[in-house]
Amino acid sequence: MEYKVQVEICGEDHYCELFKNWYSTAMPIMDYNDTTIVAYLNLSCLIEQNINNQGLVLKNIVNQLEKRLLLSWENNYRQGKLTYTDKIILSYLARGYTRKSICELVNKSESSLKRRLYKLYDVFNSDNDVTLVLNAIKAGVIDLDGNIL
Repeated sequence: MEYKVQVEICGEDHYCELFKNWYSTAMPIMDYNDTTIVAYLNLSCLIEQNINNQGLVLKNIVNQLEKRLLLSWENNYRQGKLTYTDKIILSYLARGYTRKSICELVNKSESSLKRRLYKLYDVFNSDNDVTLVLNAIKAGVIDLDGNIL
């Protein structure tokens, strides 16, 4: 988990005596919209020969889960459903925070924040931050003071 990449642990490398005959492959599941790890998926077996196939099977499962996460997120945007993070970003924009300070407050990179803002521009039919905030107020997402409704 520390390295945030696929890891294979073979039998004797396990930290726990109980699992010394287990062969495990673990892989992070990324939410590429937020650029965060949302979960880890582990596949284990007792037979050493199967570990070669575990990595491939696990990678295919994780790829499908990540695609599903992205599709779900995009579908929510198309339907106008906002995440809590989206509402927080709108709140900070309404209160006059800079993009740099918003990135720090919501723990997102500048590119991740830009992607979110462009999606929000589409949802609220806006082409800049000011019209985005005004349209979010009109839509009842935030109030004039930037409070989330």
